[in-house]
Amino acid sequence: MGIPLTWGAIDPATGKAFCWGDPRITWGGDLPETKGWNQMEPVRIDATMTPAADTAFTTGITGIQGALPFLISYAPGDRKKVSTLGEAKLGFHGKCVPYMAQNPTLVPAYLDMTKFNNSVDLLNNLQAKRELLRTLCQSLDDTIATVSHFVYGDERAFYDNVGQAAKRGVNGAKAIYDDLTPEFAQGPRKSKTTTTAKPN
Repeated sequence: MGIPLTWGAIDPATGKAFCWGDPRITWGGDLPETKGWNQMEPVRIDATMTPAADTAFTTGITGIQGALPFLISYAPGDRKKVSTLGEAKLGFHGKCVPYMAQNPTLVPAYLDMTKFNNSVDLLNNLQAKRELLRTLCQSLDDTIATVSHFVYGDERAFYDNVGQAAKRGVNGAKAIYDDLTPEFAQGPRKSKTTTTAKPN
């Protein structure tokens, strides 16, 4: 037996409410019993961003930026030109650091080990900070998705009510319904993809 589909149900793949016209679902039906579907019911967040909280947030971000005046922002495409220590190179990095410390005669004479060690310490410190920010950003994204879920659900209720009012001939309802319908019918906007032809 499927899970009843209700208005504003969250799509676990996007964290947003299902859109009209989604081929995976039938309005008024059930969600398919597919592995991985999230059956969690979101809870409305009863909170307000007060001016003091907003100021504290902005001050905190400004404080982080002020504490890291050496941060770099690359232009689009420039980052690809930088060789980085990604996950695939962590093992190499983890072995090089002690090897270089234990075998100074094998280190090229032009390398400044003081600067190298400072860079290693800075790298470790920044990576730890990044993990903290990633956790914060994930929580922010999840919170936005939850608030959006209820905003959209309330708007859907209004839209449906306007549609019923329009059918009853309530003055002004049809104009509102007609104005909202094209926007409501819009599905998720897909990014353009480039297809590369395969050689014969």
